[in-house]
Amino acid sequence: MLPSDPITPASADVLPPGNPLVPIPMTEQARTRWKGDLDRANRRRQVFEPAWERNLRAYTPDPTNTEWGSEINPGIDFYQVEQKKALLFFETPTVICTPEDDAPPQLSPQISAHQAKLNQRIGRKGLDCERLMDKVMFSILCPAGMGCTKLGVTRITIDVPLLHPPDHADPQLAGQPQTDPQGQPLTAPVPVYQKIFWEHFSEKKILIPTNFHDTEFDKAPWLAMKFSIPTRLAIREYNLPPDFKGNAGQTKDQVFALPGVKNDDDDGDDEMTTGTEVFYKAALYDDAVYHPDHLRQLVFVDGQEDPVVHRDCPYQTFQDGIYQPDDPMNLVGNPIHIFTIRDLVDSAYISSDCTITRPLVNELSRFRTQLIENRDAGTSVRLCDEATFTPEIMAKVIRAPWGAMIPIPNLDQNRVPVVEVAHPVYSRENFTAQETIERDLTKVNTISANQTGAAQDTTRSATEIQTVQKNADVRLSKERNRLLSGFVQGVTKLDALMKRFETPQGQQPISGYTYDIKPDSGMHVDAAADRKFAVDRLNILLKEPHINVDYLLTELAPKLHLDPTKLIIQPPPPKPAPPKMSFIIKGEDLNPLAPQYPNMQEALKEAGIVLTAVPITPSLVQNAAMSEPMKPPKGARLAPHGGSPEMADKVNQHVADQSGQTPHQGGMAGVQ
Repeated sequence: MLPSDPITPASADVLPPGNPLVPIPMTEQARTRWKGDLDRANRRRQVFEPAWERNLRAYTPDPTNTEWGSEINPGIDFYQVEQKKALLFFETPTVICTPEDDAPPQLSPQISAHQAKLNQRIGRKGLDCERLMDKVMFSILCPAGMGCTKLGVTRITIDVPLLHPPDHADPQLAGQPQTDPQGQPLTAPVPVYQKIFWEHFSEKKILIPTNFHDTEFDKAPWLAMKFSIPTRLAIREYNLPPDFKGNAGQTKDQVFALPGVKNDDDDGDDEMTTGTEVFYKAALYDDAVYHPDHLRQLVFVDGQEDPVVHRDCPYQTFQDGIYQPDDPMNLVGNPIHIFTIRDLVDSAYISSDCTITRPLVNELSRFRTQLIENRDAGTSVRLCDEATFTPEIMAKVIRAPWGAMIPIPNLDQNRVPVVEVAHPVYSRENFTAQETIERDLTKVNTISANQTGAAQDTTRSATEIQTVQKNADVRLSKERNRLLSGFVQGVTKLDALMKRFETPQGQQPISGYTYDIKPDSGMHVDAAADRKFAVDRLNILLKEPHINVDYLLTELAPKLHLDPTKLIIQPPPPKPAPPKMSFIIKGEDLNPLAPQYPNMQEALKEAGIVLTAVPITPSLVQNAAMSEPMKPPKGARLAPHGGSPEMADKVNQHVADQSGQTPHQGGMAGVQ
């Protein structure tokens, strides 16, 4: 966990006159009230911690328990948590920045560029939000029903003396240090390290007001988290006295006690300092503040009575102590960001999936344990004739892979020397009870054999499997949408931090857009189905005149394992279109004797139609056929039409001729 204080002071070894991190004074009455509220919130959370730890013990084994495995654990918590993690959040989704209706059109390229930067920041090479959400979903599904994260900036600065500019009116002062009226040198903090973070922290560190009964945590009057950092760092971060002593061995209540694992700080080898960081809505505690989004930061360090930090939120813009709501660099909402996938009426604490299924899982474990005990008790027992099975005979028992052979002298077939005692048999009803428990688990978690990839015990029709899968997807989609909604809210806060701390000085940050998630991103999509969809989409849209084909090919190329930069080439510049012309051809225009015939012959040649040259002879001129069409002699008869060609035999007709049966029907009447 990064240091709680996002912006470190300039001086580390010398305490300045007055703590610059506490510009807002706090009365003793207010301090007592705050510590009481934090203590009550801590006790409220501790009510739920035993159930959280039981879930962890069922999920993971105790590495120091040599008897591990003697008790039956079907591993239901493990496979359901891991499978549902993949179903709800498979990979980091693509964030889309959509320009608002009143945004100028010229901002679209800038918004697109900022969208690419934002997606790169939440990707694997940036904050790796996929790994972050894996931790969040484990907290939601297994121990606590909530996933706690915090956004902020770690910023380390040093004080640098301010110098007079080179073009100062007094040449003797140019380049010299600036001083205040008392002659003290003026300095300015210069950042030497800066990093925006979005991190998960343990649910045992969260503090929620006891009078807040909802899961929309940005509406809470305050949210707080406990922290622990090395004492040396705490002295520098919070301007503590150089001889301040931390709380060695006092941080174990901030982490889960995993089975068989001893916390490293129990021995006090590394001196640590613990404390509590609070972000609260100032309008609820200060009569001089009116805007509900005005946040303040408050930090208490264990061992110090007074707060070490009490100031306006460093992630918001203020002018003379007044919150500026129109600044696009403002973080709206609490930097402590909590995820949930469901609600519980009048409660800020939600039961996890493992908590809900704990009775069923314990019942199934007990049932399986009883089954093993019954099988052990049902070991075959035999009664034998003591007179026949003497110790000498028992010593001669011959062991074999398929059983034992007992040599008996003078064996009497009518008098059996060995009789097997009847042992108990587990009835079918007991296994039916196990199936009932497993069906109940499926109803609770919507994780059946289909979702886990395991073969079913019974044969189901494709229609039934499809119906079951469809109904399961409805609930999973609802929970996924809730998770993605929280993710978008977190990205909104992250974007505000990026604008505030990464926008060059003197430049206005880009604004005028909303946030959304690209459809189907963040979930697992079958590669073959996704590839087919991309190809079909290209075939459908390719002939549309207003479609950007380069965009379609860029989306399709990775699915075909191709490099878009090598696949797409720039088309040659368009050539000017040839002039278009039209003309009408009449029959007399094709008469070789017509004066326009040579012109028509050239025009048709340009169009690709070549007329055979006809020499003009005296007989052609005198031929009456050129002036009057030929007519049949009077009284002559035209030859009759030959009729249509014979139809080819149908394939089905052959079947009828040979078998006497028409296709798909019974035999033909009267045909033998």
